[in-house]
Amino acid sequence: MNIIFGFHRGSRAKFYIYIFGFAILTLILTVYIGCKSTTNDEVETFEVQYGEFIVDVEVTGELKAHRSENIKGSRLVSTNLKIAKLAPEGETVKEGDFLIQFDTSEIEDKIEEQKLDLAEKNLELEALLAKKEIDSIKLERELKIQQLSFEQQKMNFALAQFKPKSEQRKMQVKMEQAETNYNDKLDEIKSKKLEGRETINRKYNEVKKISNLINTTKKQIESSTIYAPIPGLVVYKEVYTGLGSYEKIRVGSTVYYHDILIELPDLSKMCVKAELSEIDIANVKLDQEVIVTIDRDESVYPGSVIYIAPIERLVYTTAADGTRKERSVYDMEIAIGNTENDGSLKPGMAATCRIITDKFQNTLYIPVQAVFEMGDETFVYVKDDGKYKKTPVVVGKNNKDYIIIEEGLESGQLVTIGDPYKKLQEIQRNIKEKTKIQDEKRETKMYR
Repeated sequence: MNIIFGFHRGSRAKFYIYIFGFAILTLILTVYIGCKSTTNDEVETFEVQYGEFIVDVEVTGELKAHRSENIKGSRLVSTNLKIAKLAPEGETVKEGDFLIQFDTSEIEDKIEEQKLDLAEKNLELEALLAKKEIDSIKLERELKIQQLSFEQQKMNFALAQFKPKSEQRKMQVKMEQAETNYNDKLDEIKSKKLEGRETINRKYNEVKKISNLINTTKKQIESSTIYAPIPGLVVYKEVYTGLGSYEKIRVGSTVYYHDILIELPDLSKMCVKAELSEIDIANVKLDQEVIVTIDRDESVYPGSVIYIAPIERLVYTTAADGTRKERSVYDMEIAIGNTENDGSLKPGMAATCRIITDKFQNTLYIPVQAVFEMGDETFVYVKDDGKYKKTPVVVGKNNKDYIIIEEGLESGQLVTIGDPYKKLQEIQRNIKEKTKIQDEKRETKMYR
């Protein structure tokens, strides 16, 4: 019984030794294969490219319409306006389409009163004109009588030359009296005509004033409906509602004539409003080519620089520790081409713009992460037959991602992204750490 038991225990010990040896061998093979594959995979390489190289400045901004109209209330109507009807917000309208209708009920009542006043004044004017005609006929008749009397006395005076002096004197007095009466009648007629003309002119002015008021009121009614001066997108604006509060316009809102009620951006021509740093301002010029990418769907459009502010603007930011920092920026605008006016581009969309400041043809370039500097030496690591060779290079201009290689490399060569030896050291450290952890786990199991 003891012999059998002892033999059984010896066989089990050998069995565990074989199992342990097999596990160690498997672990060594795994570590070796893992080390080899990791070394090959984690040292990233890049093939030297040959072709066109673009130097650019990247800015971000948001879309706005190149042309936009602010729609205000009509000053002709009154200081306070009540909105009766509105074009839907977000609707694209053409030039001449309806936008806003103000309530005109008070104006329509006012024009009816003015029409009644005008009719009354016209009746008064007609009465004055009729009276003038009658008075004119009467005065002309009286003047004619005075004229005949004067002429009669003149004839009598002429015939009295052969009569005594006393008779001549009487005839002369009568003639002079008749002449005076005639002249007085002339003056009276002139005075009454002038007075009548002034009265009629005043009445004419009253009629004209009321007529002008009616025309103004009609214009008020016409101007109470506002139409789109340009094609664009209907965007409601906020107006002051009292007690420091603002809200978007709506049907029933009471607004002032100077309030901006609707913004009407013309979507047929869009641009990007962006900020340019003082570092990049020297490299950016008007009319430079731009590649515009819309962040929402990554659609790409051609563009060009159309505006650069002549004066810098200070922008203030607050850091996490509460300190306030300032930086200088230049406002700029980039026109977008080929929008096709389909409404896909809307104001406020975020965009990334690559402003092309220079282009180089037939040149070599690699990622900027592949170039190293140590003292006065600039070099890269070229991968050749599984080894990494430190290779001096002469570099040229660069953009955000790539740099030109003027000397030292050829098209198609492989360069490493980052220092390959640091990568290998990291890989070896990772392998040692993994091996240590596995050894600790194995020892823990053996003790159990």
